[in-house]
Amino acid sequence: MSRTRELLRDAVRRLLREREPGAVSITDITTAAKISRPTFYLHYSSPDDLIADTVREDLYALLGAAPPSARLDDGLPPVMLALLNEVNRLRWLYGRLVGQASTFGRSRGEFVGYLAERFEELISARAPDLSEERRGDAARFLAGGTMSLLSAWLSSPDVADSAEIAAFAERVWQLIRAVVATL
Repeated sequence: MSRTRELLRDAVRRLLREREPGAVSITDITTAAKISRPTFYLHYSSPDDLIADTVREDLYALLGAAPPSARLDDGLPPVMLALLNEVNRLRWLYGRLVGQASTFGRSRGEFVGYLAERFEELISARAPDLSEERRGDAARFLAGGTMSLLSAWLSSPDVADSAEIAAFAERVWQLIRAVVATL
């Protein structure tokens, strides 16, 4: 079953290099993956469901390759730059993923949850005596704010260059550091 899902994810990745998500049909996907339409429906309910799953898997793979947690004093985490470079590369797709009116709402929620978990780790390392409720509130606050900043940054269709990506990452990291430092 996981082999079929990977075939579908590979097919949609190839198709998304050529066209917008809304222009990718189930027929396109099943043809590219060399599977039947009923097999598609065993795994996904729509192309959007497959695209959201693919994006989520790709982001988690990128984030999972990073060291478990960053420290505030270490400077900008390299994974943050790697993540923003990937997001920038497929800016049109990620803009839809993180936007408030996203058709990928489930993925957005899962990504915010993932960020909140990472922020909670960062907060726990910085302020171990903080109550669990306060840590959770601060982590969700940072995750939501980061997602909002990312959404605003992606609202421009223009692909950013490496200097713009680094500047944006540094601004976000400074805000994260400032919030965590006040806890």
